[in-house]
Amino acid sequence: MKKQLSIILGALSICCFVSADVTLSEKTTDENSTKTRDISYKKPFSPAYATLIQDTTYPDPAAIPSWIQSAQITVPFNSIQAAKNITFDETATPDSFILPKGVYTFDFQFTMEREGPAKIFHERDFRFTDMYLDLNNGSSKIALDWTFGFNSSTTFNTYLWATFTGSRIFSIGTDNTLVKFILVRDSAFLGNIRFTFDQSATPTLTTENSPVRITIHKIDGCDQVC
Repeated sequence: MKKQLSIILGALSICCFVSADVTLSEKTTDENSTKTRDISYKKPFSPAYATLIQDTTYPDPAAIPSWIQSAQITVPFNSIQAAKNITFDETATPDSFILPKGVYTFDFQFTMEREGPAKIFHERDFRFTDMYLDLNNGSSKIALDWTFGFNSSTTFNTYLWATFTGSRIFSIGTDNTLVKFILVRDSAFLGNIRFTFDQSATPTLTTENSPVRITIHKIDGCDQVC
């Protein structure tokens, strides 16, 4: 009888050990599977950034931009600096640039002057009604906010120059998105203006003081579908 009891207890011990081992193995497998799934859902983040400028060398007259009288203006660029994964569009003018999908910060500043003698009412030449980013030639647009101020001449209350600054966080949904920076001004006041700075200023301004400068930084976004 004792012998039979010993055999039964031994069998139960073996069963418990095997069961515990199986449970442990299953738990380990589940943990490993979870880790594998977590790793599989981690998508790489590719940085993208650039500084776009219109650089002009003074006092070379050939470098001074032409006067603009139109109501809609595409902000010009002719140089790209410190860029990664952001390029100019090779099939269009340098005024267009290409962004991969992601979330971006967009910071801009530009300086303009107007043509003609200094008169107070000429400030209306700088009266912009809209600033936005044009995506893929009009398929959609991202509105921008801005701040501007006048730089007055030596005569009190006369205006020759205006400076504009602004920023925006926005999202690009697809790769290879073509982007332009568009300005729209009040069509009732279309005096000649242009992107430039006061070349007569003292001390002489360097080429790093560009009339147009924007910086773009990708701050979020996956290379694949998240």
